[in-house]
Amino acid sequence: MEGNNNGTLVDEPAAAGSGTDGLLLHRGADFDDGQNGYCGYRPPKKDAMVKEKQNSTRTYDRDGFRRRAACVCVRDAGEQEVLLVSGSRNPGVWIVPGGGIEPTEETSMAAIREVLEEAGVKGKLDRCLGVFDSADGKTRTCVFVLIVHELLDDWDEAKTMGRQRKWFTVAEAKKTS
Repeated sequence: MEGNNNGTLVDEPAAAGSGTDGLLLHRGADFDDGQNGYCGYRPPKKDAMVKEKQNSTRTYDRDGFRRRAACVCVRDAGEQEVLLVSGSRNPGVWIVPGGGIEPTEETSMAAIREVLEEAGVKGKLDRCLGVFDSADGKTRTCVFVLIVHELLDDWDEAKTMGRQRKWFTVAEAKKTS
């Protein structure tokens, strides 16, 4: 599986058809390239904003983007198949599992937590694919690869929201977006 950055982050729009259409790779003040032990966001600093909402806490970076983490879940190291989950707002749409980063949570731990909640998946966190900005949603998402080791029979959002999961080839997954 290849992105448009081949391991290097860029500050320009992704190429059409790269699987990141409509997203920007970002390298800003809150981003760490991994040299300091973090991939994606550093732990929040004093000037990061936290917003309390009913049943959730949202964190924002210095640029006002909501901080998120996600995982592209792959069946094995060959990365030929990815696991997608049904959307919470639109169950007919298949998405990469991910969500908000809690105020004191490291990005990698948020990604692992979100995959467990949304997809019922446990596995080994692999590399960081990059940090992607969504201009329309004002979110900034750090995306990792997770090699799946276990699929739970029952998981949180399958019970509470009826969320489903399904394996796709990489080519099929690109067509779902």
